[in-house]
Amino acid sequence: MGTGFIARPEAMNVFIQMQPEASAALNRNLAAAAARARGGGAGEAGAGAGGVHSPTRQGRADAGRPARQPAPPPSPPSGGGGGGCLCFSSPKDDAGDLRPSRSSPPPPPLPTGTGGGTGGRPVSNASAAASAVAAEPPRVPWSPDVEWQIVACVELLQREGLDEPNLFAVSAVDAHVRRLRVRRGAPLPAATDPHVATGAIKAHIRAAETPLVPAPALQAYIAAAGAGPAGARGSGGSGGGVGAGAPLTPGGMNPSTDSPSAAAASAAAGIPPATGGAGGGGWKGSHLARTLAAIEATEGSTRAGVFGRLMLLLGRITARVEVSRMNAHCLAKCIAPSLLHWDAVSTFSLLTLGKITAFVMAMVEEARLYDELLGVYCEEHPVLVQ
Repeated sequence: MGTGFIARPEAMNVFIQMQPEASAALNRNLAAAAARARGGGAGEAGAGAGGVHSPTRQGRADAGRPARQPAPPPSPPSGGGGGGCLCFSSPKDDAGDLRPSRSSPPPPPLPTGTGGGTGGRPVSNASAAASAVAAEPPRVPWSPDVEWQIVACVELLQREGLDEPNLFAVSAVDAHVRRLRVRRGAPLPAATDPHVATGAIKAHIRAAETPLVPAPALQAYIAAAGAGPAGARGSGGSGGGVGAGAPLTPGGMNPSTDSPSAAAASAAAGIPPATGGAGGGGWKGSHLARTLAAIEATEGSTRAGVFGRLMLLLGRITARVEVSRMNAHCLAKCIAPSLLHWDAVSTFSLLTLGKITAFVMAMVEEARLYDELLGVYCEEHPVLVQ
């Protein structure tokens, strides 16, 4: 039996016009098959009534075989003539089953609450989360060697890569990124591909045991940004920016229970109180300076120096946006998931992605604004301590 098909809606008129001709051709095939079947039965009956068979070897062999039954006449097609059936099977020349085929029944639906997996097997949300965790690279604890690998790549880009377009947006070959290693205290070769260096930066901060920016610093930024000049935060603010009513860590928090005030979040992170409002008190009152103070208080001066050098590089890339083609928003989208260890399978993953992107964007814009003061801070916080 041939395979049935269902016409598309846009071809409905064409199939309706073809239906009488197709039905007539199918009736002719059915009549010819029935005639052949009747002719074969009559021939066998005539041979049986012809009298005595000759006792030949062929006759004895035929006598031992069962009599062939004539094929039953096929039933006429349903809805012949001008019927509205649009499902046909390909006609056959032999006396087989020439009736129009019906479309196969649809496959059974997947169980409720599951997603379609590979090969049609349902995959639960827990399985998807387990697969995502298994695909993550092994975590590496922070060490002076890891910190220097990041700083060496940053210094190379400061010297050689500021005129390279699309930094941090172009993916490098993974094998080249893995092989990019340098002895502690030594610079990277000048011939190093800048995109390999940016790939190495993202790989090191993504594979680190803890995010480069600790969670209390991110909490303090979001609480301060959500407070605003009028003191309205969370749901009482405009709702268009970064509010304290949203998840406050890359892993996602419950917005109904984890919404600290700006003062409480700053005190928990070890950040000095803002001198002039959120970002309104010059360098010392900026979000970037307060975040650096939080990293220095929780992770140490060296880690703060690593973050400061990275922000200094990103600010200078945005200052040359005509050449680099990367503004603060583009850079934040490229580096925020690695910088803050974004969890793609958490409950508030998409909302959290917007918050951490806004955080990195603010850091980059302030790094461009306070380029000279940030450079002084990096000199006062060396990474390679003798």
